[in-house]
This record gives sequence, structure tokens and C-alpha cells, in this order.
Amino acid sequence: MAIIKALNITLKGDVLTILFDSMYAIQGIIKNLRNWEDEGWMRVQNADIFQKIAYELDTRGGETYFQWVKGHSNNPGNDGADKKASKGTQKENADSIELKVSKEYKLQGARLAVMTQKLAYGWITELKELKPITRKGQENLKDTMDSLEESGQDQQSRNCGKT
Repeated sequence: MAIIKALNITLKGDVLTILFDSMYAIQGIIKNLRNWEDEGWMRVQNADIFQKIAYELDTRGGETYFQWVKGHSNNPGNDGADKKASKGTQKENADSIELKVSKEYKLQGARLAVMTQKLAYGWITELKELKPITRKGQENLKDTMDSLEESGQDQQSRNCGKT
């Protein structure tokens, strides 16, 4: 959330360097952000936060750099951020940070170029919240597969006679 705040309080177009001690956040932004975006944010923890970061990075217009710093190592900026975060956890009402992105920016789904069968199946099960197949369903599926195999073999034997 601090990254979103930093991106929002700087002037659009300015060069910005963000220092932070979270390897999770830096890995997410540096290594995974564009892949997650391509895959439609499916099964990404804190997807709404990372999606907002991607939006802010893409629309801010200036160069943005990220630098990891070791936590609790007498770094004045990091220590100050930790103190503010600690203070924030003691607030009765949490600050509100808007995570919505414009409709024009937010695309639903994954890029077709990266679509795999596994990814498509994951999307289907996630969106439909499918339940595991029942025993009766498994039997029906087996009967259907057997019928398809038989009809395919019959078709193949008929096609073999043709030249």
C-alpha cells in the first residue's frame, strides 16, 4: 500500500525511486507484474494492490526505480516507514486507499498469446466455482469417452478401406 501512496504523491512525470524492505513486493513488481497482468491476475495474492501498482506505473509518465533495503538496519527512511506503519496499525479507523483503476485500463481476462489449457481451465473453475466431479459424473464421463472411442474406431476402420 505504501508503494501506491508513493506513486500517488509524486508529480506525474517525475523520476521516482522507491526504497522498501519487502522482497515479496519487489519480486511481485520486478519479476511477476507483467506476467500476472498477461494471465489476467488469476490466483495472485493481493491482485487488487498489484493491479493498482501496474496502473499507476503505466500512467504516471516518469521513470520509476525500485530499490530493496535491508529492514531494521538503521536506514532512516525505512525505520521511519516502519514507525508510521506501526502507528497506522493502532488507528481505530484505517486510512482508505482507492484501489480501483479506470475501466479503459482494466481489461478482463488473460492475453490470448499466453493462454494455455491449464490457464483456461483455472479461469473456468475460478469463475464458475465448479465443484469436484461426482462419482455419477465420473461414470457418465467414462461412458461418453468409451462411446467416442468406439465411434472413432468404427470411423477409422471405414476410412481405412478408402484409398
